[in-house]
Amino acid sequence: MWVEADGNMPGGESLARQLVYGRRFFAEEFGIEQDGIWLPDSFGYTAAYPQLARLAGAEWFMSQKLHWSETNELPHHTFEWEGIDGTRILTHFPPIDSYNAELTGRQLAHAESNFADKGAATVSLAPFGHGDGGGGPTREMLERARRLRDLEGSPRVAIQAPSDFFREAAAELATPPVWRGELYLEYHRGTYTSQARTKRGNRRAEALLREAELWSATATVRAGRPTRTTSWTNSGSRCCCISSMISCPARPSPGCTGRPSRSTAASTNASKR
Repeated sequence: MWVEADGNMPGGESLARQLVYGRRFFAEEFGIEQDGIWLPDSFGYTAAYPQLARLAGAEWFMSQKLHWSETNELPHHTFEWEGIDGTRILTHFPPIDSYNAELTGRQLAHAESNFADKGAATVSLAPFGHGDGGGGPTREMLERARRLRDLEGSPRVAIQAPSDFFREAAAELATPPVWRGELYLEYHRGTYTSQARTKRGNRRAEALLREAELWSATATVRAGRPTRTTSWTNSGSRCCCISSMISCPARPSPGCTGRPSRSTAASTNASKR
């Protein structure tokens, strides 16, 4: 995505642009075609996401925020998320319950015991490194990962790309459980009930960009005038930044600054030797 977007307030077109601009950036700057959505720290997720993600070419969705819910726990960690129109996408919430894991023995033991789908599945994801604020993995964390590749009595750890993990998870679960509809976070309540000026400005920007793009396309079709693609792209990018996770909530919460998380991940195997 272009930024770590809020998952509830932005309109569908804004979320679509997040996906389009983000994928375009990675393709143009790094020559990489993104095949998933890495969204660790948004305050809930609209049921429109599976459809938008699939249309953007994504094959998987990852977040860890739902474990913060105060009352009802999500019954699965690896499942297919079904959206409003019936579209499904393979989804994973890391049972290690952190996007700042340090791969300690205590954390890995928790990931193993907490994994709701163990038995049917043996692998889970462990995002590690200093993410909130930046910094990434340390040498100590990487050394722990090396030692835990095959340590008796411990889940086995392998550093790999998220896409590799999701391919492995999909192969394990031929018929994964299904969650239908919104993924609601029972926490951070009140963050959408204030900051009216920010919310009004975001929605106004969305409406104005849609109207400007409509008339630009009309002028191109009717009068042959060139479409101001660069101008609309820059304006759309700014609107995407307005709808980032840190911009929409009313106040910061402990451990949720809205800064991008790192993409380093480790796959943990729950089976022991």
